Amino acid sequence: MNSLNKTPLITIIVPVYNTKQYLKECLETIRRQTLDKIEIILVNDGSTDGSQFICEEYKYIDNRFSVIHQQNKGLSASRNKAIEKAKGEYILFVDSDDYIDIELCQMAYDYAKEKNADLVRFFYQENTKLGMRFHSKQLTLSQDIIESDIEKLKTAYTSGAMVWKFLISRDILILNNIRFPENLIYEDMCFTTKLALSSRRMVVLHKTLYSYRIRRSSLSWASDSVAIEQCEQCCNLGIQFAKKLQVSDMAIDFLTNQRDRMIVNLTKRINKKYNIEYPKEVFYE
Repeated sequence: MNSLNKTPLITIIVPVYNTKQYLKECLETIRRQTLDKIEIILVNDGSTDGSQFICEEYKYIDNRFSVIHQQNKGLSASRNKAIEKAKGEYILFVDSDDYIDIELCQMAYDYAKEKNADLVRFFYQENTKLGMRFHSKQLTLSQDIIESDIEKLKTAYTSGAMVWKFLISRDILILNNIRFPENLIYEDMCFTTKLALSSRRMVVLHKTLYSYRIRRSSLSWASDSVAIEQCEQCCNLGIQFAKKLQVSDMAIDFLTNQRDRMIVNLTKRINKKYNIEYPKEVFYE
C-alpha cells in the first residue's frame, strides 16, 4: 500500500459510470504511475454494473485513492465535484474506459515545471477494435511554448477538444472559476476554450501518453437533435467567455468556425452514425 503525502503534486480525477469491463485496466495504469506523489479521486456516478465495488477495492489497496459515491448526475457534475475536493498542484482528467502511460504524470509534471507552464498538452492515441490509431494532426503542433490566444486555441482544439489531453494547473481552474457546464453533453467544447484562454502559458509535450478507447455508447458519439443543440450551447458559452476576455477577432472567428464545423458533422451523423473515418467495426461496446 502506498502512503499519500499531505500535498499531492497531481490530482487524477476519474468519473466512473458502468465501465466495469474496462475499469481495472484504467485504474492499474494510474496506480502504477512512476510519480508517486499523486491522489486519485474516483467519482462513482450511480453505477449499477459493479463498477462501484471496483472503486472501493482500489481505495482499500492503495490509500492514494478516494471514492465519492453519488446518484447519477452526469459526467460534468462528477468532474466538478472532484475539482472541489482536489488538493494537487495540477489536475489530470482520465475517463474510466481509457488508460494512460505509466510515465504520464512524471513526464508532464516535470515538463510543466521546466517550462514554467500551467497547461501541458500531450498526444493521445485511439484504441479501436481494429488496433491503435494515432492522429497525425497532432504532429502539426511543432511549437513547444504557446502564449498567444489564437495559438493556444488552435493547440487545444487540434485533433479534438477533449480535456484529458492536458495536465492543468489547479490554480487556473480555481482563480477563474472554470467548471464544466452541467446537464449538457459536448461540455469539453466550453471547458477547453476557457482553459486555453485562461492559461498564462501552454506547452506541448511531444509524447503519446493517453489511450482513448473508441466506444459505441460513449457520449462523444451522441448525434441527435438534442445533442446538436447542446453542442451549440456549449460552444456559445465558450465564445461568450472569449468575448468577455476581449480576445482578438481572429480567436473569435476560430471558435465560431469550430462550432459551425461541429454542428455540420453532428448533423451528418444523425442518419449515418458511422462514417468512412470511423466505420462501425472499430467501435468497442
